[in-house]
Formats: sequence, C-alpha cells, structure tokens
Amino acid sequence: MFTPETRNGLYQLFGRWCSLGRHAEAGREAQVRMISMVVDQIKDPGERDAMALVLEGERRLLERSALRAMAVLCRSCGPTASVDAEKAGAELGGEPGGPREKAMLFAWVSDALSSSDLHVQRIGQHAVMWTIMADVKDAAMMRVVIQLAYGITVAGSINNGFAPSEIKVGSANTSGLGLVFGSNEGKRQADVALTLSSDQVMLGYLHALTCVLSPSPLSAKASAASRSLSLTYVDLVLPLVLFHLHSERRRVRRQALVLLRGLCMHAAADVCRARVDKLGPSIVSDIPAIALGAVERLGVAVARALAMHTGSVIEEAVRQVHAQGVLDARRGVLRRLVRPWLANVELESARFTSDDAMWGLDPVGLSRDSVRVLRCMLFLTVRTGQEGLLSMQQLWLALVERPEGRAANLWLIVRHLTGLLAGAWSTALLGFARRICVFLSRSSQGAQLVRLLIDVATRPNATMPIDMRLVDVDASD
Repeated sequence: MFTPETRNGLYQLFGRWCSLGRHAEAGREAQVRMISMVVDQIKDPGERDAMALVLEGERRLLERSALRAMAVLCRSCGPTASVDAEKAGAELGGEPGGPREKAMLFAWVSDALSSSDLHVQRIGQHAVMWTIMADVKDAAMMRVVIQLAYGITVAGSINNGFAPSEIKVGSANTSGLGLVFGSNEGKRQADVALTLSSDQVMLGYLHALTCVLSPSPLSAKASAASRSLSLTYVDLVLPLVLFHLHSERRRVRRQALVLLRGLCMHAAADVCRARVDKLGPSIVSDIPAIALGAVERLGVAVARALAMHTGSVIEEAVRQVHAQGVLDARRGVLRRLVRPWLANVELESARFTSDDAMWGLDPVGLSRDSVRVLRCMLFLTVRTGQEGLLSMQQLWLALVERPEGRAANLWLIVRHLTGLLAGAWSTALLGFARRICVFLSRSSQGAQLVRLLIDVATRPNATMPIDMRLVDVDASD
C-alpha cells in the first residue's frame, strides 16, 4: 500500500504523462519538445522520419500506460483516503491533486470517454467504477457521477448543491423567497447556463453506473456490493434512468433499460422487471410514438412497484429541474416523469413533535412528508414558464384525481396555500397560489374547491393580512 503522499505524487506524475485532463496541454508540449530534441540530432532525413514514428508510438504507449496506472490508483484510494481528504478540506472534494479530487479526476476521465480509441474509453469507465467501489459511502462522489451521467459537464456537476428541502417560505428567509417566489435576481442565479457533454461521454458514465449497480454473475462479493449501492442510491438513480428512457437516441434508451433492470433485481421488484422485459422492445423502437407510449406505461409500472420511494424520487427530480438550468426541454422531461409518482401521494395531517418547529412546519397541519411534496410542487410551478403550463396543470391534477377520490388531498392543498399566504406578504406568491387554484378547478372536484375557498375565506379566524395592492395582481406576474 502506498502512503497518501506517494500515491498523490504518482497520480500527478501519471496525469502529466497521459496528456488528458487539466495537464493535457502542458504534458503534450513537453512530450513534443523531447521528441523534437531527439529527432533534431539525426542528420539523415529517412532515419529522422523513422525515429519520429518510433518515438510517437512510444509516446502513445506511455499515455495509455499512464492512464491505466491512474485508474488503478483510483481503485486503491479507499475510505481512509476519503477521511484524509475531508480533514484536508479540499474545496472540490478529495485530497488536493489526489485520485479523489473530483475536478482533476473527472477532467481526465471525461477526456478519456470522449476518445475515439475504444480501449481508452474503457479505461475511463473502469476508473469511474473503481472510484465508486473504493468508497461506497462517499455520497458526494456518487452524486457527481450521476450528474455527469445526465450529460452535464464537470464544472456544473461539482458545483451543484441545491436540495428541495432548502426551499423556505416566509418573510424571515428572503433567499428562499427570492429563489421560489419570483425574484428576478433569484431566478438569474438559479438559471445557470450549463453546457452539456457529448452523448459519448454521457453514455460512458451511464455504462459505468450500470456496471457498478447491476448484479455480477461472476462474483458473489461484487453482487453484494452492487446490491448495497443500488439500495442506497436508488432514489438518485431512478430519476436518471427514467429521464434517459425519454431520450431520442436508441443507444441511450437501451442502456437505461439495462440499468433499470438491475435496479429492479436488487429491489426485488419482480413485477417491475417483468414490465421492463415486456416493454423493452417497444422502448428501443425506431418509431417515436411507439417508444414514447411504452416509456409512459413503464413509468407508471415503476412508480407502482417502487411506491415506497415516491417522496425521494420527486425531490430528486425537482433538484434536477434546478440543476438543468435554462434547459427547458430537459425540465419538461423531468416534469413528465414525476407525474406517475404523484398518484402515490396521500397528503396527511401533522402529528407535531418537539422538533417540528425547527424543521419549519407551519400551523397548516401538514405532516413533514406532505410539506416536502408540496414544496417540490410549488418549486416546479414557479420554475415552469408559459410553454409548460399544461404539463404543470397535469401534475397538480394528479394529486387530486384518482379512481378512489382525493378529497383529502384537495383540502390539505388549500390549507397549505392559505397558510403560506397568511405568513408571507408576497405579490408573486399570491399570483402562483391563484394559478394553482385555477389548475385544481379543472379537476373533477372543481365544485368542491369553490366551496372550500368560500369556507376558508368566510371563517372568522381565517383573516389574513393581505396588502390591498395584491388584489389586482395577475398570476402571470
């Protein structure tokens, strides 16, 4: 075993030799200078050309060997190194310059995955797999890999730290109001102009995740490790899989199906796995209408089979809506994949405990999980423009429409909105609350909604401090 200092030194040395990542340009220039120094000493033109070819072959062999060595060092960098990195306080995660420093690691891995050399691509995939398996408890590393599998570049993946639980409502938290309720400055900060990696790089990360999370037929130990990882990160991976099933490219859909089948095997969801096998041929069809219809049916089946993950899947999908920045097409896909999961939501009244006040529960009487779901729905409503109003309406209707009825959900949604309005004087909040009520009025329970609103507005104890300036605010403001 290497000491941390030796391992980091070797890793940085190989990083300069491999000519990929952050040292790519400097390493390549140094190699070219060394080759030129040797070739310039040969007078005969024929010998000079022959020597140049030999040295170029040696240079490529050195690059590939350095890549293999870096991947192996990623494999040997386990939990102890992660603890050392945490103590070091590296800004980008991992020991500075070490195998677990995310910026350096994923810079050269992404370059390797974009290579036209299949062998180099496989080295990059193995580096990702070995890095994850070296410390399965490193959730930050796993989250970055998942972001890269969405096709977001390295910088956007590492700097993304938003969580739906950070959504706050109330005059005491202006940052939350700015992010959620219409502050233009907050929207500009949230809508980061992200760039996307190539399909080849994204598929490389997706393939690495598939290998890590799928059962291994060759090793029981590897299968046990992949099962543990799958059950730990299923809430993060499910939205990724469902997102890629909506892809226009068959290769991406096929890879997502393989990953979903592995997750279903680990989660003992036999019904879900059977649906994957049945709908798989249609999902990879060349005809878009057939593929999309099969994906929608599979999404419903997955939501029913894995209903215990509903709240976490919705939260992760909403977090990705924030992470995708101004990429409206991607946010539309994320809204579509959320809809089947909302059919599992049963909003509940709160049973208050001593720590509920610290968590931020309002006197609207909703349980913690119910408030989390409604916060996510509010965030989606705010971040949806005019082009996505129909899909947003379908999401709200999914909360109150069901064969067995959703009267309780409708009543608790109204209570939550009125509670927010009572605690926050916000023009934008009133506009979005009105928009949500318009959505809900188009459900089969529209008449009941009107009665609920009249009941809330006419109760003696329901007086709210609403500024008169809010009366004529349009919901589109």
